[in-house]
Amino acid sequence: MPASVMNIRSPLPPNQGASTSLPLNTQGPVMKMEPLTTLQVPGHSSLSTFHYQQDSTKHN
Repeated sequence: MPASVMNIRSPLPPNQGASTSLPLNTQGPVMKMEPLTTLQVPGHSSLSTFHYQQDSTKHN
């Protein structure tokens, strides 16, 4: 669960990037993922909704 709102400059001009961070709260509801190290992030813009998935396995 997000601990705060993610702030991105809006509107974002075409072909431009933006950096941001999203603090996460570990006290909310739990949804088991397979594998447990998978992080899924949905996003929504005025054009569509998208989903990003990342395996966050640590490598030693």
